[in-house]
Amino acid sequence: VEGVLNFDVNVEKLGIKIPIIDNDEPEPDRHFKVVLKGLKMENEDAREVYNVILALPTTEITIVDDDCPGMF
Repeated sequence: VEGVLNFDVNVEKLGIKIPIIDNDEPEPDRHFKVVLKGLKMENEDAREVYNVILALPTTEITIVDDDCPGMF
């Protein structure tokens, strides 16, 4: 999944949606990373653009399998 997040003034958090396809097959947990890159900040009149560096631009996500045999 790829996209753009635009933070308005005074906004500190935004969410992202990552589609997950569920099935009934037991399988190992799935792991993937979310990486924020190419971050820029503009002043209000868009005359100046600054590069932004995050302390933690990457996070790992785990999707836990919910189809274990023998569980009801």
